[in-house]
Amino acid sequence: MISALITGTLFRDPEQREAKSGKLFTKACLRVTTGETSQFVNLIAFQDSVQAELLTLHEGDALAAQGALKCDLYETADGAKKLSLNLTISQILPLRQPKERKAKAGPQPASRLDRSASRAERCAGVWTGQDDGPDDEIPF
Repeated sequence: MISALITGTLFRDPEQREAKSGKLFTKACLRVTTGETSQFVNLIAFQDSVQAELLTLHEGDALAAQGALKCDLYETADGAKKLSLNLTISQILPLRQPKERKAKAGPQPASRLDRSASRAERCAGVWTGQDDGPDDEIPF
């Protein structure tokens, strides 16, 4: 077994499937581009946390995936030999998308704190009045 860290973009949206045993798993395909050439890596995730993170991503999203890499040689219908790369993911890290892509994604969820408040008010958290927060003396 080869442990690998591979970075690329999703070739298509991840799909969750059910094995014959009833256990869920998630499959995806990662495109790794180097210069003018691209290599495709088949991804499979069994851990619930990794599956959940992978299913939030879509085609074209960049990610880094770590896990056990398996390399196989197969023969195409026309007799050509090709390399197949399969990564069983143990950890995943979605990578930041360009700003124009984020803008297309729609509105972002509202923050818990009011950003129009001053920095001191934001640092104080939910306490808005003088009687609402802690009033301990800090000895200096």
